[in-house]
Amino acid sequence: NFIPLLEDTGLVIPVGEWVLQQACLQGRRWQDAGHKSLNVSVNLSMKQFRAGSLLNSVRQALDESGLPPRSLELEITETVLVDDAEQALDLMHQLKKIGVTLSIDDFGTGYSSLNYLRRFPIDLLKIDGSFIRNLMSNPIDEEIVLSTVRVASRLKLRTVAEHVHSAAVYERLTELGIVYLQGDYFGKPIPLTEFFAAERKSVES
Repeated sequence: NFIPLLEDTGLVIPVGEWVLQQACLQGRRWQDAGHKSLNVSVNLSMKQFRAGSLLNSVRQALDESGLPPRSLELEITETVLVDDAEQALDLMHQLKKIGVTLSIDDFGTGYSSLNYLRRFPIDLLKIDGSFIRNLMSNPIDEEIVLSTVRVASRLKLRTVAEHVHSAAVYERLTELGIVYLQGDYFGKPIPLTEFFAAERKSVES
């Protein structure tokens, strides 16, 4: 309910800028605390992408936080690619010049074609959870995931599987060649103050 309300009122742009700024600041704090390899990922709405201020917002957030551009990943949806392809292509190239990582979120649920994967400067595909939830019982979902991994590999794109919820799904996805995974199997959302305590406990176990 919250995100659609922000979009309807136009507040998604200032709130999105604040989220971007806070994510970069927190990412820099983690790196300064010794976690140099940690990156932060921020979802962008279509309205942010259209607003015309995104490039400056990203530059400002990186400059003010001191976070290296390579440590920031920006997630966009397939809808952004098909809504205004030329404008999106130009903006994404400018973002890549800054040095950030670009990913397609919820891949497979929108209307983009393989042509977009070839044209756009994308680093990462996040396979939508709707294909992951029934992976063990639906051969079609598994085939879609496998096909996505194969195409991504040929295009030198990394893949992330979303909504991994069990050991069986985790094991099957790794067999299919997916290295990066996220979901409740690894841990549910937790307060910031508990993050590294939970990480240490996981490593020790």
